[in-house]
Amino acid sequence: MRYFIPLHTIIICLCLSTVVQAQTLRITQLKKQLSATRNNDHARTNLLIALSRAYLRTSPANARQYAERAFNTAKRASFAQGVGRALNQMGLVSFQVDDYAKAVSYFLKALNINEQLGYKNGIADTYGYLARVYAQQRSYEQAIGYHFKALKLRTALKDPAGAASTYNNLGLLHNQLKKYNKAIDFYTQSLLIQQKLDNQQGMAITYNNIGELYNQQRNYPNALYYFIKSLQIKKRLKNLPGEAVTLSNIGNIYYQTGQYSLAVNSLLKALQIRQQLNDNRRIASTCNNLGRVLAQQQRYNTAIQYYTQALQLAKTIKAHTMVANAYEGLAITYHRMGEHDQAFSHHRKFAQMKDVIFDEQTSKRISRLQARYDAQKKLDKLALLNKENQLKQDEIAKQRLLRNSFIGISFLVIVLAFVLYRNNHKERTSGEVFAHKTKEIERKNQEIALKNRALQRHKNLIENKNKNITDSLTYARHIQSVILPTAQEIGSFLPHHFIFYKPRDIVSGDFYYFALVRHKYVLAVVDCTGHGVPGAFMSLIGNNLLNQVVKEQRETEPGKILDKMHAGVINILKQKTTDNHDGMDAAVCVIDPALKILEFAGANSPLLLVQHQQMQVIKPDRQGVGGIFSDEEAQFTTHIIEANTPTTFYMYSDGYQDQFGGKNNKKFMRQNLRKLLLDNHHLPMAEQQQLLENTIHQWMAYLPNDEDAIQQMDDMLVLGVKLNF
Repeated sequence: MRYFIPLHTIIICLCLSTVVQAQTLRITQLKKQLSATRNNDHARTNLLIALSRAYLRTSPANARQYAERAFNTAKRASFAQGVGRALNQMGLVSFQVDDYAKAVSYFLKALNINEQLGYKNGIADTYGYLARVYAQQRSYEQAIGYHFKALKLRTALKDPAGAASTYNNLGLLHNQLKKYNKAIDFYTQSLLIQQKLDNQQGMAITYNNIGELYNQQRNYPNALYYFIKSLQIKKRLKNLPGEAVTLSNIGNIYYQTGQYSLAVNSLLKALQIRQQLNDNRRIASTCNNLGRVLAQQQRYNTAIQYYTQALQLAKTIKAHTMVANAYEGLAITYHRMGEHDQAFSHHRKFAQMKDVIFDEQTSKRISRLQARYDAQKKLDKLALLNKENQLKQDEIAKQRLLRNSFIGISFLVIVLAFVLYRNNHKERTSGEVFAHKTKEIERKNQEIALKNRALQRHKNLIENKNKNITDSLTYARHIQSVILPTAQEIGSFLPHHFIFYKPRDIVSGDFYYFALVRHKYVLAVVDCTGHGVPGAFMSLIGNNLLNQVVKEQRETEPGKILDKMHAGVINILKQKTTDNHDGMDAAVCVIDPALKILEFAGANSPLLLVQHQQMQVIKPDRQGVGGIFSDEEAQFTTHIIEANTPTTFYMYSDGYQDQFGGKNNKKFMRQNLRKLLLDNHHLPMAEQQQLLENTIHQWMAYLPNDEDAIQQMDDMLVLGVKLNF
């Protein structure tokens, strides 16, 4: 049997070989030139910076080494411009390894040198680098400010290529801020310059960015048009990495529009290029996307193969988000195949990875805040130095003024007669100028007043909209609070109880439930998917289902209550026929005071039971109410507990134990919550509630107190009951 290699694969391999060889040859040539250049420190500085740039993406360690050598060489030769360029390169290396504070420090030093030299190209470059750092840290206002400073200089220097690049970066930033009209204006400015310069590479990048903008707006025809224009140029230029990016974008458009065969075709082409480039991170991402499309085509076995390949690669490179995506895709695929054990296993791993990712994101956010704080300190320090220099210059100027004042006074005496002579003529002229300027000032004041009124109208409009939204949510909270049972209603039958209830937003995805049926007390604590408005909608569904099952159907066995709720969620959210995976975790207790019995069933939510000063954890079924495992045959276990001795029990959502805080900004953790409840279960219930409130308040007091800081992470609900029949 003969095996044929497709022609496009041969072309890809040849192109890749050419790219790698060209890069290797470039580094080799630079090293030879460096060895041959002995006595010219200026030339050596430039060669060392070029070597650092060549290594920047493939070997940051080598890039750093050459940048530092360039800095030392330039400093030794008193080559100030070279020192500034070397500092910029050291900043880029730090930026490449995500050390943003150090990057800002290097860039500010370079900026100071370039400003002293009046080296405007260097200043513009540094402004652009600072903008990139601040954009990465989500300090968008500062990033945009630096880009506009760079743009002003590029325009003054008549540097159209630099201006086009800056316009493109401004488009990207406004796209991230979802200011799409401004973004398209900046992209268009960039594209017009690129077309005038016939910069094919720049045009391809801008076309791709415009396509992404339309994709975010779900304007798929326009997005596809610009992606294809970008792809055509990248193919002509044999830009393999860029070609793979655009092919992947096109595949996503076809997926979104239900053209699955075309999506698979584009993604396979992107995958083939990335495999040739040995780009493991993007290979894993493409395999996940292929798995998603193939699952939609019901080609489940092939989808599993791609998800598995993505999982293995993502684990190797420790790309946790892609690991989580692969686990979720496998869980959904196995579920659709009816292999529920495999589905549950992979979904559990997906849930674990979500926790890991959440911790990482929190850590990165805190690091970003710290980096921003460090950068601001450096800016403040630089401003202070500039102020001190200005004061010194002012003092020198003052002394010079005193020295020259005598000469000046003498000169004034000489010209005084001439001034008096010209006075009448000047008065007439000044009066005309003054009148003209007065009219101009009045006109400008009127323009400013009009603009201020327009701004005030916009401000009032935004404030009214915000007020309407807040008022609507407040009214929704009122509706939700009416649905919840009152403390008096519960206290009439269970006098020793407390409810610690702390929604994250105005409305909550956690809720509690109480009903009296057949002389039994039914209590439930339910944690719905999400918080805020989505969680509140789910809580209404959960509360209605409990009313149907408990009050209308008169069901009092906890396991069966959860069984019927589970079937109800699947039916209401049409989870058999849609991709909706929302659900609930729940703990249900039924108290029979006549028989002195406590019955419990849990859906991913345990019961804490304290008897004889000992705490016992009654484990729940590892199954949610509704959600990805939408199997109507699910059966929840009912646990029966003798309560003929003093008994205290607690039910809770996971918001309290998952709250970040403390000196090290860690989760509170479930073991700490359990210990807190056990150590204080003997206290009156009102004191226990207050203790929970005080403890979590102190725990959260360590969190940064600014608009970008993390505060309450989720809704919190803890319910405690003391039985003493």
